[in-house]
Amino acid sequence: MAPGSVRHRDEVLVIVTWRNLLGFAWHDAPRPGDLARVHRIAEELHRRHGRCGLIDLVLAGSPAFGEQVRLEGARFVDAAAGWSATAHVIELGGLAGSVVRTFLSTIVLLGRGKTAEHRVFAGGQEAARWLAQSLGGPEPARTAQEIEAAYRELRELPPVSASLAPPRSP
Repeated sequence: MAPGSVRHRDEVLVIVTWRNLLGFAWHDAPRPGDLARVHRIAEELHRRHGRCGLIDLVLAGSPAFGEQVRLEGARFVDAAAGWSATAHVIELGGLAGSVVRTFLSTIVLLGRGKTAEHRVFAGGQEAARWLAQSLGGPEPARTAQEIEAAYRELRELPPVSASLAPPRSP
């Protein structure tokens, strides 16, 4: 599989796309505007490719989610229902990981669309298998091996330090 296209990269969020697959890695808690940014790129992929797979990878950070972030998350979940499958891979352990899982459960429940597909995983291999099955069908479907390679690429791409990150645009 060809390397992904880095669509956004700062100290908190890295977004990479591979045809009909969107990966976003969190290195800290989402800020207002972050989920809206992911949503815009996901909508773009949907218009271009139809059904899309999303890898939501939580690697680090403090689990603090404000009201605006909750609302952005619920809007995204609701809007993507029917055309996406999302594998949430939570590599953050302990209490912080539990808080992230609770947050994800909340936004999925608040934004539950007609056919939203979301699953939470502890690792990329299981997530890749599930996502490949969920995408299924003809091209541009992905194999579990392709999705796992994308997951590894996303996981290994470091964030940009705050001092080097470009200014944020809304």
